[in-house]
Amino acid sequence: MEWNFLKGIFRSGFDQMDKISPNYYSPQHLQTDQCGFELFHNWNQNTQVKIRYLPGIGKEDTTSWDFIQEASVSASVPVGRLSIEPSFAYYMTPTYRSHSYFLNLGLPF
Repeated sequence: MEWNFLKGIFRSGFDQMDKISPNYYSPQHLQTDQCGFELFHNWNQNTQVKIRYLPGIGKEDTTSWDFIQEASVSASVPVGRLSIEPSFAYYMTPTYRSHSYFLNLGLPF
């Protein structure tokens, strides 16, 4: 399903780390199924704003199936040939939660 401003998204994933570390998230047989949407809007012909939300279910070795989600917001702003894209992402699994801020710079060549 796709309109000019909306996309439907389904994502299924599996993540496994062989070594468990206390220094970073080490998923153990993480299984996820998510279904959500992405909204996007163009301003000034070049600036694009995206909003994505993916609720779903997930499980790891030590958990039962539980609610998970991912949400993100980004904007792509052209500055001459350069593009600047600030973004924010929130991620939640049965055993882990995180939020991240990014600033991407792009220069086509």
